[in-house]
Amino acid sequence: MLDPILEGLTALPHRSSTTAAEKRAADFLAEELKKLGLAVAVEPFTAPTTFSWIYFILYGGFALAILIHYFSPDLGGLIAVIFAALFAAEQLTWWSPLSYLVPRGPSQNVLGRLEPEAGDHLLILVAHYDTSKTALAFSPGTVRYLRPLFLVSLLMIVTALLGIGVDVIGGIDHRTWTGLDYLLLAPLLYFLYGAGLMLEREVRGQPVQGAADNASGVAVAVELASRIKEAGGLNGWKVWLLLTGCEEVGMAGMSAFLKAHGRELDKTRTVFLNFDNLGQGRITYVTNEGMLKRFPADPELLRLAGEISRQEPFEDVQGRPFNALTLDTLVPRARGFRVLSFMSLNEHGVPWPWHWHDDVLENVDREDLDRAAEFAWNLIQRLIQKPAA
Repeated sequence: MLDPILEGLTALPHRSSTTAAEKRAADFLAEELKKLGLAVAVEPFTAPTTFSWIYFILYGGFALAILIHYFSPDLGGLIAVIFAALFAAEQLTWWSPLSYLVPRGPSQNVLGRLEPEAGDHLLILVAHYDTSKTALAFSPGTVRYLRPLFLVSLLMIVTALLGIGVDVIGGIDHRTWTGLDYLLLAPLLYFLYGAGLMLEREVRGQPVQGAADNASGVAVAVELASRIKEAGGLNGWKVWLLLTGCEEVGMAGMSAFLKAHGRELDKTRTVFLNFDNLGQGRITYVTNEGMLKRFPADPELLRLAGEISRQEPFEDVQGRPFNALTLDTLVPRARGFRVLSFMSLNEHGVPWPWHWHDDVLENVDREDLDRAAEFAWNLIQRLIQKPAA
């Protein structure tokens, strides 16, 4: 199933979130899953059209807080605290009120269920099918610095909060500039720079084909579902295949899925296996994820992956954190579910190609996908031998 899915998805010029092209991709995938004999539902939801405007507001809000504090320290401090809370909520997937202040559009998840459904445990194979657009932050020379830039952002937020806080408590006279006033120019300029990067992405960014990110992951997830179907299912396990839309705008598809189905899922008996960006590089199982807070993957799944990676022919498969950006599994993991994600990462610990013009089918290593699918298949076989209670 690898080639039909890869070629079908990449036949579209892009699958940008909330666009008609994303909907065509969903329709194509729904038909492919029906051919496999799955019970298929296309589940609609609405989401922001892009993450750029959310972070434009966040960066702009911090810059505004610093500017206002020169005239009204109390008001500037209040604005800074509000935007720090909004920033944390975005990173931890708690709540995204800003997502309702920006343009929104229709999207959909494609959910396939292997029937008949029998068993006390549930395996959910996950991959997002939408694509992103180019941006300066993802250019080949800078993409490796996404994690350091995020840490700088945290430093600037803390500097702004502490600086404005000292101003509020100390009642500093702003009729003459102090060292603190000059210090706060650093986060002010940084936040204006961050807002500029978001604006650049919307003005100049071009949609990408998305062969690696994430037609590759969809192909592997569908391949695994096909193997399970051919094997007659998994003893004691129900199996769902979840192909999410709008992962590129804050994992909106996964959030919509859990909003619709979360109450029917047992957190100890449900396992999410996610496949994202498997086109090129060293196959990796993600030991922890999250940018603000690190959420570890499920210990039992990590143990099984570690056992497999010590055996032929998987000795080069690695386990390592991924904290450069977020993955679909961050949403269920932050809510206490058992998760494990698979990626292919380069020597800098980031995917390649990634949100750039070179994310085309010619740069996807088919052998890489075959090995990723085989590794995950081995893990699934071990998992069903001794399911968690």
